[in-house]
Amino acid sequence: MGIEMKKNVLVTGGAGYIGSCTVNRLLKRGDKVTVYDNFLSSNQLPADKLDFIRGDIGDYELLRKVLIDKNIDVVHHLAALTSVGESVLFPQEYYLNNVIKGKYLLDALLDSNVKKIIFSSSCATYGMPLNTPVCEEEKQFPVSPYGWTKLIFEQMLRDYDFAYGLKHIILRYFNVAGAGAEASGTCKSGYHIVPLLLDAASRGKHFSIFGNDHNTYDGTCIRDYVHVLDAADAGIKSIDYIVKDNKSDVFNIGSGRGTSVFEVIKAVECVTEKKINIKISKRRVGDPSTLIADNTKAKETLGWTPSNSSIHNIVETMSKKYY
Repeated sequence: MGIEMKKNVLVTGGAGYIGSCTVNRLLKRGDKVTVYDNFLSSNQLPADKLDFIRGDIGDYELLRKVLIDKNIDVVHHLAALTSVGESVLFPQEYYLNNVIKGKYLLDALLDSNVKKIIFSSSCATYGMPLNTPVCEEEKQFPVSPYGWTKLIFEQMLRDYDFAYGLKHIILRYFNVAGAGAEASGTCKSGYHIVPLLLDAASRGKHFSIFGNDHNTYDGTCIRDYVHVLDAADAGIKSIDYIVKDNKSDVFNIGSGRGTSVFEVIKAVECVTEKKINIKISKRRVGDPSTLIADNTKAKETLGWTPSNSSIHNIVETMSKKYY
């Protein structure tokens, strides 16, 4: 469902993990891209290839100036703090960055007459879902401050759409992992199972499994892992969709397949040819046993396919790039 007309796209958090992949793909197909990032938690991209604005998401005046000066058609909002565990320890920072500063972005859009935004949300908004696979209509009740910040911003988007006609696409990413040659940002090793396992394999350290008594086929948590390139592709297809149809919508972005912790460990051991030392720890409070996306809507509406998201490819691409 590609569109021939080229667009002026502002990508907040465009130097980050998903953002850098998205930006490079947009550039390759001919869109004009402006990256807006504070670079506090991401890698700076080569300045000679991109239009960079170093700025904070809460800087209303700068945002409004950029939106007007660059004649932006659509914003892809990827700037956020993203660690569930960190949000429990530092909720003040998460609500400030993801909600309060996010409001300044929305206000800048309205005051610049930019009425289209793609929002990077999360499956964390579902909390402990009753059904699996999880569809977009599943009840949302987060169990972490991070999840709540995403859900609150989702509601802000709906309210701004109703009152001001700000059209939005909400992308609820599941476990984004893997790497691509075009990615400059990285998946932080302290936050994600795959880089943690690769680090354990390379350094001979032990890896802690949080519970082997879950109600799953091998006792460990089952999660839906989606490759970062597929996540970026979903964002680009969402840009095309909202520009063409001018409709608000929400989509789950996951592979639609579940992989247990033990299966991820086996994949890492296969790729690295190293045995990982395992330590069984207690289950974490609020950790759902199974979390798998129903991605039917994204496939049918956006024409999106998670073609890179086998667990072996996720592990292999990340291993080649970072270890």
